[in-house]
Amino acid sequence: MRRTVNGGTEVVYQQQFNPGPTSAKIADLVTGTTRLLAADAWSPVWSPDGTRIAYKLFDDGIYVSIPDGTARLKITNNSLDITAGWSPDSKYILFERHIIKNAKGVYQESSDVLRVPVAGGTAVNLTKDIDGYDQAVCWR
Repeated sequence: MRRTVNGGTEVVYQQQFNPGPTSAKIADLVTGTTRLLAADAWSPVWSPDGTRIAYKLFDDGIYVSIPDGTARLKITNNSLDITAGWSPDSKYILFERHIIKNAKGVYQESSDVLRVPVAGGTAVNLTKDIDGYDQAVCWR
C-alpha cells in the first residue's frame, strides 16, 4: 500500500532546459524518483479521475496516455493546439487552438477554446464567436 502526500502520491510536470528540449515527467512524492512520460511534450494535465494524462507534443497535436506513457491516443491534429484542462467527468479535454492569419502581409494572431472527446472525435469550438485571444483555464 502506498502512503499519500497531501492526498496524492505523484505530480506530472513539464521540464524545460533553456535552451533545450521540453519533457513531461512524473515525480513520485513518496520515493523522490522521477520518470519520463513523453519527450518533446508540453502542458501535461492529469484527468480528474487520475487514470490518464493529456499533453501536447511539440509540432504535433494533443495526446492522452495512461501514466506509464503507454496506450497513447492522438486526439487532435493541429500543431497549434495546447492542452488546458479536463471535464469533471474525465470524458472531454478543453484546449486552446491558436490561429494565425495572414491578411495582405499582416499577421493576426488569436485563439479559441475547444472541447474534444477523450476517446477521439470532432472538436467543438466553444468560443468561436468571441473576439480576441481566448485561453482555457478550467472547467466547472
